[in-house]
Amino acid sequence: MDNKLLNRFLHLITCALLLTAVAINKNDKVAGFSFETDGVRSDSVAKYTSPIVASTAGDTVWLSSKGIADKIIGYAGTTPVKIAIAGNKIAKVIPLENDETPSFFASLEDAGIFDRWTGLSPKDALNAKIDAVSGATYSSTAVIKTVQTTLGRYIDSQPSPWSGIFSWKLIITLLVIVSGVTLPFIFKSRAARYVQLALNVAIIGFWSNSFISLSLIVNSISNGFSLTTGIIPATLLIIGFIFPLFGKPNHYCNHICPLGSLQELAGASCRKKWKMNNSLVKWLNVVRETLWISLLLLMSIGIGFNLMDYEAFSIFMLNQADTAVVIMACVFILLSLFVPRPYCRFVCPTGSVMKFAQSTK
Repeated sequence: MDNKLLNRFLHLITCALLLTAVAINKNDKVAGFSFETDGVRSDSVAKYTSPIVASTAGDTVWLSSKGIADKIIGYAGTTPVKIAIAGNKIAKVIPLENDETPSFFASLEDAGIFDRWTGLSPKDALNAKIDAVSGATYSSTAVIKTVQTTLGRYIDSQPSPWSGIFSWKLIITLLVIVSGVTLPFIFKSRAARYVQLALNVAIIGFWSNSFISLSLIVNSISNGFSLTTGIIPATLLIIGFIFPLFGKPNHYCNHICPLGSLQELAGASCRKKWKMNNSLVKWLNVVRETLWISLLLLMSIGIGFNLMDYEAFSIFMLNQADTAVVIMACVFILLSLFVPRPYCRFVCPTGSVMKFAQSTK
């Protein structure tokens, strides 16, 4: 193993340990292993647990997904629900406490996803075609799968673990990601690059809402990956953190990241650029490094977890993003007309983590 590869590997391990400490502080678990259950994985209880939690209110039966659907992960964690069945019809589906970003999860309620099973029999609800909510794909897909799995346990007819996983959105998004991995080594033309950047923005960003963020990294460490929603995140994390070990540093940032792509496209529309002297660039780089180190340190001692939700990637989820985040992202996109990729170069905490993980210094 040469020195550069060894140094990259050591930086990656150090970065993983730091982020694991953050994940433990935030969610008290790693890869789904909870430190609050005396070392017993919550999903290991599922096959011994009845989903019926109460049946005393007339003919109403209450089902709980806890212990039944604990392997189904949304964006930040599991999405447990309670289901009320009365007269062999679903009366209501109620979301329970979860780790999803509150504003994003609230959008599911606003979109009425928890009402889509109302009035259906458990069997019909199990087989119903329920579409994910745009802008909250991971969370809504997890809710749908959680309801199906819980109902399946109740009527003893589990849905296939592959049902609802493969879709045109997944396939097309994966194809765009694959093209971002391979085509830069085949086509060197500016036109081909602009086409790829536009696809990154439109498909990976606005349509699929897929990107690497601190929230995604930390929550993936906490919960592991769900077959339902984890294929694209796992692929992006491999590109962002494993590719550099094989001599492909910054490939995700330069060729796939939808926010980086959006800034580069904006910059291509304006030829006049501001001149920045070396001392200013160095100072801004110090600010960026200080920002991500401070953020990790705060989260390592158990505070500031909500700051992860203020990265500019939320611009791709306009219906759910905090207004301040949208304004910040728009400011950086405007700046990118005159400064190449300003958010990527001088702010992005996620990019800083990846730079540290692939460093050879």
